[in-house]
Amino acid sequence: MRKFKLHHAIFYFAAIQLILLSGCGKEVFVEADGTGSGNSAGFIIDSNPQGFKIYIEGKYTGYTTPDTITGLQPGIHTISLKKDLYWDSTFTVNILKDSLVLDYIDFYKSNLMLGNIDCKSVPSGASIYLNDVNTGRTTPATLTKLFPNTYNVRFEYPEYRGDSLSITVSSGKTITASVTLDDTLDIVLFDKENAGLVTDYITGIGEDKNGKIWFGTGSCGLYKYDGKKISRFTEENSSFVKSNFVKSLHSDSEGNLYVGFSNAITRYDGSAWDAIGTKAIMTIQIMENNTMLAATDNGGIIKFSGGNWENITQANSGMPSDNIISACYDSEGKLWCGLRFGGVAVFDGKEWIRQDSAKYLLPASICAGINLTKDGQIVGIFYNPPAYFYSFTIHKIAIFKNGLWNVIRTISSAWIEDKEMYIDDSNRLWYTYESSYSTMGRLSVPGGSSEILYYIVKNQDIRKFSSWASSTIIDYFKGRKVFVDSKNNLWIYGEWGAFKIKNGRWNN
Repeated sequence: MRKFKLHHAIFYFAAIQLILLSGCGKEVFVEADGTGSGNSAGFIIDSNPQGFKIYIEGKYTGYTTPDTITGLQPGIHTISLKKDLYWDSTFTVNILKDSLVLDYIDFYKSNLMLGNIDCKSVPSGASIYLNDVNTGRTTPATLTKLFPNTYNVRFEYPEYRGDSLSITVSSGKTITASVTLDDTLDIVLFDKENAGLVTDYITGIGEDKNGKIWFGTGSCGLYKYDGKKISRFTEENSSFVKSNFVKSLHSDSEGNLYVGFSNAITRYDGSAWDAIGTKAIMTIQIMENNTMLAATDNGGIIKFSGGNWENITQANSGMPSDNIISACYDSEGKLWCGLRFGGVAVFDGKEWIRQDSAKYLLPASICAGINLTKDGQIVGIFYNPPAYFYSFTIHKIAIFKNGLWNVIRTISSAWIEDKEMYIDDSNRLWYTYESSYSTMGRLSVPGGSSEILYYIVKNQDIRKFSSWASSTIIDYFKGRKVFVDSKNNLWIYGEWGAFKIKNGRWNN
């Protein structure tokens, strides 16, 4: 405790200013010389920050910090300081006769006076800016030890429109700043030019348990997209890549990834890879119960269910051929197969029945794809091999009903590539449509309306294309297959790379 004798008013205020600048937080007594008139006892108070309302014995004085209060009776007085956003601070001062008490309170030195902002965004991983300064943090994150004040919190994420909020922080409280960012690109293209892929030939797309998107390619191994960057895996740098030629790639509803190579099929559960050697994989089908069926070239059918691999072959089951182009289970548990060199075979658990054209009204000789609709019907895509080595021909989509195949859609000309039948949650079948510039179509089954991708997307009022895309890109994109990820984004892929149509922009 320091004391100062007052002789002149100028010295008095200078002394006070000196004490305040020294940053003391203790009570300092300043004795008056007793020559003045009236009661000079009281206190001088300052604070950091300033502007706190001063209360004595619970009554507002009409003053704010910094200020001088005089005319107090000697004794102990209760002082309160109050300011919006800050906790009230109450303390006592001992006022001596003809003395002034000097007090300085630094509210910023107490963590109890500080507050926090809990930052969240959809999607997560957005960069957080506080008053236009990058905090170096990404959502979700909590910004702590903030002075009470109003802050501008901005969120930035690639391919999404940035958004900001005005957030008021109060002492001792955590307030949430949460935003859902708006997509700025409705269609995103992934190819050699814009995504750094070595090839544009995409053969499969799936999503793992960690939300990462995987691409299979026709000759360049696998790619993984984490939402920001793309990593490449080949048989030269990764043991789980059995061949750089990926014939098919799919994921089940639990995020288990299945990759069909030219010599094996692998399974990725989000942490480890498992594999079984076999012949070249033709197609992969994921059933409703997450049973995986892989049709092979001269290797029968590979099945994964209940944690176990199984190889169903001509030798161990009596199936008509080991050359399988497509396979699925029906609602009764019967196994259906499209035979690579013609016809359909069905296994009821005891024997195989090979369907012929005359008895079962097969629409064509080759069943290129086969699947089970959401309402429990078997649907297939058929074609007859074209003459003169053409790569496209007439295709027919048919439903198996009452023991017969019934054509519900004829495609005048489509590529003869193996077709993995994709049926979405609305029981719509997606298929390759037309010839030279193959795009995708979808058909509501059974026998419902048919739409071409061009019109599906164009009707959704696309808000913005990137610099490499135009409104005509879907007119001629060579789409072969589709995939819908966990965020309900639609992926179309084929010989020209892949493009993603974001949720809400493909009339889902």
